Amino acid sequence: MFKNFKFLPMFSFLVLGLAVSLFFGYRGHYFIATTFALVSFISALIFGKKDAYAFRFLYPGLITFLFFMVLPIVFTVYIGFTNLSTGHYLSQEQATQALLQEKRLTDDSIIVSYRLHPIGKSRRDLKILVNFPDQTFTAKINLDSSRKEYELLPIEEYPKTSPLDRAQIYKLSNELKDLTFIHSSSRLKYFRTTRLASFEKTYSLDSSSGNLRRFDGKVFTPDLEKGNFVHSESQESLLPGFFVKVGLDNFLYLFKNQEVRGPFWDIVKWTFSWGFFSVMLTFLFGMTLAIILNEKDMFAKKIYRTLFVIPYSIPFFISVLIFRGMLNKDFGIINEVLGVFGITQNIAWLEVPILAKISCLLVNLWLGFPYMFLVTTGILQSIPSSIYEAARLDGSST
Repeated sequence: MFKNFKFLPMFSFLVLGLAVSLFFGYRGHYFIATTFALVSFISALIFGKKDAYAFRFLYPGLITFLFFMVLPIVFTVYIGFTNLSTGHYLSQEQATQALLQEKRLTDDSIIVSYRLHPIGKSRRDLKILVNFPDQTFTAKINLDSSRKEYELLPIEEYPKTSPLDRAQIYKLSNELKDLTFIHSSSRLKYFRTTRLASFEKTYSLDSSSGNLRRFDGKVFTPDLEKGNFVHSESQESLLPGFFVKVGLDNFLYLFKNQEVRGPFWDIVKWTFSWGFFSVMLTFLFGMTLAIILNEKDMFAKKIYRTLFVIPYSIPFFISVLIFRGMLNKDFGIINEVLGVFGITQNIAWLEVPILAKISCLLVNLWLGFPYMFLVTTGILQSIPSSIYEAARLDGSST
């Protein structure tokens, strides 16, 4: 009986993964849901079958590589063919719902304060007290009921329970927004955690065409190329927009628009230059130090190696903040040291573009060379001494 307990953790992991997959799938995130389902299923196979024992050591690394390397690259490439950006995060349905929820107060709007009192063991049964200028009105509501409209009647007896605070009301706001409270000819709805109001919706939806009609009569149609609701005559567009696939438009825009093309290519050149020089400088400097300190007869070799590793042990953000102060134009220690040698002009290390790039490379050299030093030292120390002896027999001086 106890032999079966070893499958319980994996079974629990599989159930949890499938539950998360269903959670995202129900909300329309099908790619995330499929990814979780596949990972859960493959994990159960690898860790549940004896034949797949060899994959258990490689699998965690592959999963990490998938989630932190492959998926971000795939997503980056995908959004390059869409208009996904500020103001275009939502789908068309979500943008439509967001616009339909916009409301406006009119000159005839009524705004009144209210309180909610629980009248049962559950806070699903509530009594609302609405304070009009001349009198207080009330209604009993049940948040689990299908009823959405309540008539306000003059209060006869005040509830003895304490009213809900604003934080508690806010937690119920999504359900309260669906309720309508009728008083005379006014229809009051949730407006704030302490206010009810009679207001108009800013937009209404034409379900047959998908167009939005604003309160002033203007009709906005969805533009599936730009991802906005647009008025055909004035070209006025509404926010938020929605994301759509735009094909190669983003890439063509880089070449057609001079204002974007110039800075873009400057950024591309610096990106590749940074990648090349930051790796090469740290590697060459770290390797050179490792080769020098690999000499067997060098004095205090262990002390030198310890000192060179110290920058690697200091958190990067602390080192960056220290260098930021050292490179300060007016008070930095680097300019003060240069002043000793007759260079009295304050050098703007972090303000002039070319000097700022050089500064970044030098700071990155300080942060990165210890890693390359450790890697190269490990490689050199792993070489068998017999190879050095054979080299000396062949006439090598090193």
